[in-house]
Amino acid sequence: MFHTLWLVLQIENVVQIFEQLQILISAMGPALLMPIIVFGLGLSVRLDITKTLRSALLVGVSFVGIFALLEYVLGHVGETVRALATVWGLHLIGIDVGWPAVAGFTWALGVTVLVIPLGFGVNLLLLAVGWTRTLDADIWNYWQWAFNAAIVYVLTGSWVLALGAAIITEAVVLRLADWTAELSQVYFDVPGTSFPHAQSVLQAPFAFAIERCLRRVPIIGDWEVSPDALERRLDALGDPVVLGFLVGLFISVLARQSLLASFRTAVYVAGLLSLLPRMVALLVEGLEPIVEQTSTRVNNSDRFGGETVVIGIDAGPIAFADTTAVVAGLVLIPYALGLAFIPGLS
Repeated sequence: MFHTLWLVLQIENVVQIFEQLQILISAMGPALLMPIIVFGLGLSVRLDITKTLRSALLVGVSFVGIFALLEYVLGHVGETVRALATVWGLHLIGIDVGWPAVAGFTWALGVTVLVIPLGFGVNLLLLAVGWTRTLDADIWNYWQWAFNAAIVYVLTGSWVLALGAAIITEAVVLRLADWTAELSQVYFDVPGTSFPHAQSVLQAPFAFAIERCLRRVPIIGDWEVSPDALERRLDALGDPVVLGFLVGLFISVLARQSLLASFRTAVYVAGLLSLLPRMVALLVEGLEPIVEQTSTRVNNSDRFGGETVVIGIDAGPIAFADTTAVVAGLVLIPYALGLAFIPGLS
């Protein structure tokens, strides 16, 4: 009996430690957490300590710039979206609260605190057995795996099933990150990385299938409307900063905002498309020495079969620095609001 009681107390202590760890990670956020991870990773692969320190600080500074810019700009874009809903007379029973609130709900459940250590351990195991080539350093976004654990726990009350759901999600996401790594490295110019980001790579199979179907449609399939193509055809009008200004102005006009508010939104969106790529360039500069050293040491190791191992990073900031993604997202705002007029959608 005393042995059982002692065992229960030990388990409770371990859970409390993990809970405190989760609270600390949530409080730190990517801007403080990623430099620590990068610094530890640099030391573990025996990169020079001064280079490691510089890389870690560059990664942290880049995230400071990225999130400061996003918070400043998206706040004003959010006002425009709310104005659109008001002008169009939308009366909805629910609203998308965004990922911060969802992450908060996720970590509020006790079972999810185990996802961070368990997820990292499973990642190392899957690397060792050859299931994935991604070493996921994006610990902050483990909450996306934990979210599935939270849902399963709410439905079943079972810790085992909840953690099983998180592990399955992780395994699928890591495999998809490997699958899309070559494309994302070339397109976003982030060599040696992948995006084990559930909100991103889980859409990849659908995106590839839709793209393949559209390419077979006459006329539409031959269109080339990438930012580079637009810049070649339209000269200055196709430049990301000008394109951002025009798109911001477009949604402001739809929202019937004042001249000042419309001008503000347009300039802020232009700033987003102009400044974010510079922040991402800092991120890449910080990661590059770590990625090169990690790849050199790991890929020369017999433990991983000589295959290339890539570093998993957050897809969100990288995608927000891409003109195509931002412009498409902003243009789709009126479309997304328009869906609320369809009977049965509220």
